[in-house]
Amino acid sequence: LADMGIPLGQIMLTPEDISYFVCVSLCMAETYNIGITPGWLITLGITSVFLALAAPPIAGVYMSCIGVLFAQLGIPMGAIAIVAALDPIMDRISTSAMLITIHSEMIMLGSSLDLIDEEILKKK
Repeated sequence: LADMGIPLGQIMLTPEDISYFVCVSLCMAETYNIGITPGWLITLGITSVFLALAAPPIAGVYMSCIGVLFAQLGIPMGAIAIVAALDPIMDRISTSAMLITIHSEMIMLGSSLDLIDEEILKKK
Protein backbone atom coordinates (compact mmCIF):
# COMPACT_ATOMS: atom_id res chain seq x y z
CA LEU A 1 0.00 0.00 0.00
CA ALA A 2 2.75 2.48 0.92
CA ASP A 3 4.89 1.66 -2.13
CA MET A 4 2.07 2.61 -4.48
CA GLY A 5 -0.02 4.95 -2.35
CA ILE A 6 2.55 7.57 -1.40
CA PRO A 7 3.87 8.27 -4.94
CA LEU A 8 0.30 8.23 -6.27
CA GLY A 9 -0.78 10.51 -3.44
CA GLN A 10 1.93 13.01 -4.28
CA ILE A 11 0.37 13.39 -7.69
CA MET A 12 -3.34 13.04 -6.98
CA LEU A 13 -3.78 14.70 -3.56
CA THR A 14 -3.14 18.34 -4.35
CA PRO A 15 -5.57 20.45 -2.32
CA GLU A 16 -2.72 22.42 -0.78
CA ASP A 17 -1.42 23.29 -4.26
CA ILE A 18 -4.84 24.59 -5.26
CA SER A 19 -5.06 26.75 -2.14
CA TYR A 20 -1.52 28.00 -2.80
CA PHE A 21 -2.44 29.08 -6.35
CA VAL A 22 -5.68 30.72 -5.18
CA CYS A 23 -4.05 32.63 -2.32
CA VAL A 24 -1.15 33.88 -4.44
CA SER A 25 -3.49 34.96 -7.25
CA LEU A 26 -5.88 36.79 -4.94
CA CYS A 27 -3.00 38.55 -3.19
CA MET A 28 -1.39 39.67 -6.44
CA ALA A 29 -4.74 40.74 -7.91
CA GLU A 30 -5.30 42.91 -4.86
CA THR A 31 -1.75 44.29 -5.03
CA TYR A 32 -2.08 45.24 -8.72
CA ASN A 33 -5.69 46.50 -8.40
CA ILE A 34 -7.18 43.93 -10.76
CA GLY A 35 -10.95 43.67 -10.66
CA ILE A 36 -12.11 40.36 -9.21
CA THR A 37 -15.34 39.34 -10.92
CA PRO A 38 -17.29 36.07 -10.70
CA GLY A 39 -15.90 35.05 -14.10
CA TRP A 40 -12.37 35.80 -12.90
CA LEU A 41 -12.94 33.61 -9.82
CA ILE A 42 -14.28 30.76 -11.96
CA THR A 43 -11.24 31.01 -14.22
CA LEU A 44 -9.02 31.04 -11.14
CA GLY A 45 -10.68 27.93 -9.71
CA ILE A 46 -10.65 25.89 -12.90
CA THR A 47 -7.10 26.84 -13.87
CA SER A 48 -5.82 26.18 -10.33
CA VAL A 49 -7.33 22.70 -10.29
CA PHE A 50 -5.83 21.79 -13.68
CA LEU A 51 -2.41 23.22 -12.81
CA ALA A 52 -2.35 21.41 -9.47
CA LEU A 53 -3.11 18.12 -11.19
CA ALA A 54 -0.61 18.73 -14.00
CA ALA A 55 2.31 19.95 -11.86
CA PRO A 56 4.83 17.20 -11.06
CA PRO A 57 6.11 17.00 -7.48
CA ILE A 58 9.37 18.79 -8.27
CA ALA A 59 10.78 21.73 -6.33
CA GLY A 60 10.37 25.03 -8.16
CA VAL A 61 7.73 23.87 -10.62
CA TYR A 62 5.22 26.29 -9.11
CA MET A 63 6.88 29.25 -10.81
CA SER A 64 5.98 27.97 -14.27
CA CYS A 65 2.47 27.14 -13.10
CA ILE A 66 2.06 30.60 -11.61
CA GLY A 67 3.24 32.14 -14.88
CA VAL A 68 0.49 30.27 -16.74
CA LEU A 69 -2.06 31.20 -14.08
CA PHE A 70 -1.13 34.89 -14.10
CA ALA A 71 -1.32 34.99 -17.89
CA GLN A 72 -4.85 33.55 -17.76
CA LEU A 73 -5.96 35.98 -15.06
CA GLY A 74 -4.38 39.12 -16.51
CA ILE A 75 -1.99 39.64 -13.61
CA PRO A 76 1.23 41.42 -14.71
CA MET A 77 4.23 39.14 -15.10
CA GLY A 78 6.20 41.42 -12.76
CA ALA A 79 4.21 39.89 -9.92
CA ILE A 80 6.12 36.65 -10.42
CA ALA A 81 9.19 38.34 -8.89
CA ILE A 82 7.27 38.91 -5.65
CA VAL A 83 5.99 35.35 -5.66
CA ALA A 84 9.48 34.01 -6.39
CA ALA A 85 10.79 35.77 -3.29
CA LEU A 86 8.07 34.20 -1.13
CA ASP A 87 8.07 30.79 -2.82
CA PRO A 88 10.77 29.13 -0.65
CA ILE A 89 8.69 29.84 2.44
CA MET A 90 5.35 28.90 0.88
CA ASP A 91 6.79 25.76 -0.73
CA ARG A 92 7.90 24.42 2.62
CA ILE A 93 4.44 24.99 4.08
CA SER A 94 2.78 23.36 1.06
CA THR A 95 5.14 20.37 1.09
CA SER A 96 4.66 19.71 4.80
CA ALA A 97 0.88 19.93 4.41
CA MET A 98 1.05 17.50 1.48
CA LEU A 99 3.09 14.99 3.45
CA ILE A 100 0.72 15.17 6.41
CA THR A 101 -2.36 14.64 4.24
CA ILE A 102 -0.82 11.77 2.26
CA HIS A 103 0.28 9.84 5.33
CA SER A 104 -3.02 10.48 7.08
CA GLU A 105 -4.86 9.17 4.03
CA MET A 106 -2.65 6.08 3.90
CA ILE A 107 -3.37 5.33 7.57
CA MET A 108 -7.13 5.73 7.09
CA LEU A 109 -7.07 3.63 3.92
CA GLY A 110 -4.94 0.92 5.50
CA SER A 111 -7.25 0.81 8.50
CA SER A 112 -10.37 0.49 6.36
CA LEU A 113 -8.74 -2.36 4.38
CA ASP A 114 -7.72 -4.12 7.63
CA LEU A 115 -4.02 -3.81 6.77
CA ILE A 116 -3.19 -2.16 10.09
CA ASP A 117 -3.43 -3.98 13.41
CA GLU A 118 -4.82 -1.24 15.61
CA GLU A 119 -4.38 -3.24 18.82
CA ILE A 120 -0.59 -3.36 18.35
CA LEU A 121 -0.55 0.38 17.67
CA LYS A 122 -2.58 1.09 20.80
CA LYS A 123 -0.15 -0.91 22.93
CA LYS A 124 2.80 1.14 21.70
